[in-house]
Amino acid sequence: MANIYKLRKNMDTFIETLATTRVERFYPSALAKHLGISSVEAFNYLLERSGNGDQLQLKWELRCPHCYRTLDITIEKQVLDEYDCKCGEEFEPRPSDFFPVFQINPDYKAFIKTAIKKKPSKPEDPPINLIGQPQSLQDILIDGLLSEKAIDKLTSQSPCFLIQIINQNQYNGGDGHMDQRKITGSFNNSKLSGNNAIQADNVVQSQNITKEESEKAFKELFDEIKKISEQSQREQAEYNAEQLKEAVENKDKSKAQKLLGFLKTSIGTVASLTTITRFFGLTL
Repeated sequence: MANIYKLRKNMDTFIETLATTRVERFYPSALAKHLGISSVEAFNYLLERSGNGDQLQLKWELRCPHCYRTLDITIEKQVLDEYDCKCGEEFEPRPSDFFPVFQINPDYKAFIKTAIKKKPSKPEDPPINLIGQPQSLQDILIDGLLSEKAIDKLTSQSPCFLIQIINQNQYNGGDGHMDQRKITGSFNNSKLSGNNAIQADNVVQSQNITKEESEKAFKELFDEIKKISEQSQREQAEYNAEQLKEAVENKDKSKAQKLLGFLKTSIGTVASLTTITRFFGLTL
């Protein structure tokens, strides 16, 4: 239990440190990287300390899916049906276009600065990366579920159309996809492989592939990702591709399916994604 207490103390210290800086907003990934925990653990902790009268305020960055530019930072319950970006593209916002970001409550910031002035000891050096990298809500929720308290905080501070995604993720055991039929079993415990194509529920279908074929498909995928000009978008896609490769190796089809959706948003339906989808019995 001592480790849990230490972790919580380190989390509180991180927020206090941020309150003493000029950082306006930060992402859950900053806390996750600083403490070596998952994004969903960091997000859960930060949510539980957000809201009216709390240390933090949750806001949402809307980013253009074409150029990744931040178009709006909102706390509104309702969002527009369509947005125009300076890159010349028009788009209807999707859940994957919204990125949670936290802001220190100004009253809490003032309280911490006053408290530090009264301390005789020198404050600890701040972490190197106080801001972190943006992650969509779907990216964060891949690795786990949120506590009931965190869910209450999240739904009260989220645009209405995101709440359906939040509830879907919680009640489907972490599956953030909507209306997605899961294929998790087989008839009479049979094993299907090769080019079998039985159209029914509870069927596992896959192809026998070599390690070389798998590595070639992922190499082509990473080559496609390198073509993304925006650095933060490219780094996020590289992370998702690494997670996809790991999910495939661990035969975690549910996680792999989600990651395919995220990568499709980043690079489109490229040949390498189609190949990986076909090899491992997934859908794109």
